[in-house]
Amino acid sequence: MIRACAPGLSPALAARVDALAKPRDVDGLVKSALDATGAQLHFGLQHRTSTSFDVGEREGNCIEYAELFAAIFNREKGGLDARVYVVHSAGTSRAPSSGR
Repeated sequence: MIRACAPGLSPALAARVDALAKPRDVDGLVKSALDATGAQLHFGLQHRTSTSFDVGEREGNCIEYAELFAAIFNREKGGLDARVYVVHSAGTSRAPSSGR
């Protein structure tokens, strides 16, 4: 399944992303979006999946990393002719099973 991402960036996080220097090429954009995503999330599965993001660092799973990376990339791209889509296998659920 391929779809455009629509995570909820808080106004404060959106402002932080908007303040990032706009990369001149796609490689720079990928690096910048990866760095920004890594600053917001640390990997873990002991939480309920949420695609709402704020400025505080929090635990994230693969779904949340993909959603946040795509949101930051697409917001930060400026005039570059590039776009990221989140891809999930059709047979998977959005929430990982963590026994809760």
